[in-house]
Amino acid sequence: TVFVVTTTVNKICSSHTLFIRFSATMLSIKETKETDITVYGATSFVAKHILRYLLQASSHESKKLRITLGGRTQSKLAALHEDLKARENGNVVQDIFIAAGDDLLNLKKMAERSRVVLNCAG
Repeated sequence: TVFVVTTTVNKICSSHTLFIRFSATMLSIKETKETDITVYGATSFVAKHILRYLLQASSHESKKLRITLGGRTQSKLAALHEDLKARENGNVVQDIFIAAGDDLLNLKKMAERSRVVLNCAG
């Protein structure tokens, strides 16, 4: 089972409850996947807010949160990865997945390895 969630800045900024419920649902899924959450379009404005929130919220979890930064530009994702690595609290494991928006094969692979895909591209 793969959940695909598209969100907006208003939902992120105004509803922490959404993410608390979302986290509880995400952690209850029993399937073994390589990553818990893939944030596709990770270098976008909205995605950066989501990622900061996930880093903050993960400090209250007993289990490490596995986050994948997804997008089409390796260099931008690598820079973001380094920036987030400096901010993380030791309770997050990150990796990068490259997939263009029109590359259906890689998008499918990205979704198959993730419990949840947050689409922040475009």
